[in-house]
Amino acid sequence: MFKGVLVVIVCVLGILCALGPKQQQTSTQRKSSGTVTSAKKDGPKESIKKINTTQEGVDRRLASIKVPTKMLKNGEVQKLSSEQRKEYAVLAAFFRHDPVMLKVAACESSLRHSLPNGRLNVSPDGYDVGTFQVRVPVHLKELGRYGLNPADFAHNVAFATHLYQRDGLRPWKSSQHCWQSLRFIA
Repeated sequence: MFKGVLVVIVCVLGILCALGPKQQQTSTQRKSSGTVTSAKKDGPKESIKKINTTQEGVDRRLASIKVPTKMLKNGEVQKLSSEQRKEYAVLAAFFRHDPVMLKVAACESSLRHSLPNGRLNVSPDGYDVGTFQVRVPVHLKELGRYGLNPADFAHNVAFATHLYQRDGLRPWKSSQHCWQSLRFIA
């Protein structure tokens, strides 16, 4: 089964690489319910730069950042590993104005872009990838248009940011029961 999942991932990543980066298309978007809007929207490439800068800052200040040690997820208390705490710190700094996205990431991947064994966090069916469990077959064309690889942490977060700005929380509606009740514990 794992070989099948790996083959799917390799094929999808190969397609992404073949598509190559293209220029970001801009459009005027109307406000609609469930859509996050801001005065200035950053595209995925700008988000990647911000995420990488945030990661560097977190690496330098990790000891001074207040990060929870546990989370209450689906009625169970789970202790956060040092890697999960680091991912929390990066996401907390990046989504400081949208903390619900921390809960979404915790529900989707338990704040694990990569698993403890170093492998990419991929859903059992092989289609959802990384921190925000981006569904590759659904978003393949758009990922290719922006030149994003969801297996890369910064690209995954940048694409999730793009989806959140465009669609609000709709892409993660299936885990709503989890992120609405999830709590981080100091």
